[in-house]
Amino acid sequence: MLLQLTLSQKETNHARYHDLILSAAKSWSRVEVHADGHRVPVQWFPEVESRWALVTLYSRGDPVKVTESGVEVEVSARYSAEGVVDPSSRLRVSVTNDEVTVFTDHLSTVPSFVAAGEVLGLVMWPRALEARSVLRSPPRSVLRLRPDSVSSVTEGLPEQGETATVTAQGLLEAIEDSVVRNVGDRCAVGLSGGLDSGLILKLVAERKRGAVAVTVGVRGSEDLERARRVAEKLGVDHVTHELSEEEVVAAAAYVRRAMGLKSPMCVSLGVINHVCASLAKSLGRTQLVVGQGADELFGGYAKYVGALEEGGYQALDSAMRSDLRELWRQGIVRDYVSAALGGVTLTAPYLDPRVVELARAAPAELKVRGSERKVLLRGAARLASVPEEVWRAEKRAAQYSTGVEKVVRRWLRRTV
Repeated sequence: MLLQLTLSQKETNHARYHDLILSAAKSWSRVEVHADGHRVPVQWFPEVESRWALVTLYSRGDPVKVTESGVEVEVSARYSAEGVVDPSSRLRVSVTNDEVTVFTDHLSTVPSFVAAGEVLGLVMWPRALEARSVLRSPPRSVLRLRPDSVSSVTEGLPEQGETATVTAQGLLEAIEDSVVRNVGDRCAVGLSGGLDSGLILKLVAERKRGAVAVTVGVRGSEDLERARRVAEKLGVDHVTHELSEEEVVAAAAYVRRAMGLKSPMCVSLGVINHVCASLAKSLGRTQLVVGQGADELFGGYAKYVGALEEGGYQALDSAMRSDLRELWRQGIVRDYVSAALGGVTLTAPYLDPRVVELARAAPAELKVRGSERKVLLRGAARLASVPEEVWRAEKRAAQYSTGVEKVVRRWLRRTV
């Protein structure tokens, strides 16, 4: 489900949002508008004047509750996929004529934004924002917004406490529990064939009915071939889409315009998530499950080896903590929103609070050892009996292994 909310000091016309809302709504099953507590036909929305307006895009279920004082809504996988038990990633919003209250989860994995007292929902529409100052709702926070003010109480990102004895078995059990609670029965798993997505696919396929793996890439790309082999070994239905240069460019232009992405890397990752989401949607899936967060939590990036060599385990932990914050600031937003623009809800089992807590408590020595990265997670994957090709796989950035960034860079050079 996608949320778009406006709030103003006096009754105003919200027409400037209409074409942007319809652009996103084309990928969802239905769109619904509430203005000052009343349901309004979508076609009337450009003409309506109200103090606040809430636009909700649905895949299934009914996350909107109308009360005497206003409207309450929850954005989570619970309302997108059957079989989601107790999702840890959620955004709850309560709207009255006087204020909006926003509750975010432990890592704000369902992103929202505020600009000048106006909640802008999951998508940072550049044309709507214009030159306004934008505030991303922090993790584990409660924001209270009035038309002329914003106040918040924030716990902040979880810091590392005392290191604890964390075993591969304990980690595997936490990830299994996350899959059970956060993932629906008929979902799509974004599969590159690497460690992060391979382990998630194995656990999902064993516990959820109707799961399918999806992979995208340009012709001859590493991901297409590697993912095919892994899905075959796991016995999971697998659907691939070979991207033409024209498709990459069209998707890049769309996510760049809709989300305001700038760097070739961000545009490329936005394209990959958006196309995977669109592929999942075409298969009747409304949830895309990804391995987001594993690199930052378990030491997946090559630069961590350099940090360890230069400054020891303290420097390694500092680098990983910084990247976890950057994941919240940018990575989660890009991936969740690009998937939402494709009509599905993004779910990242590694970012469940229990998994994050275990990862932060585990000594850095269990994550990077010499030149070997993700030591602890590889141990969990071996216990889960994933193919050796998966648990031994080295990190390969998706923008390169899919071949997408090369096309995006050529296109960006032509558009400058």
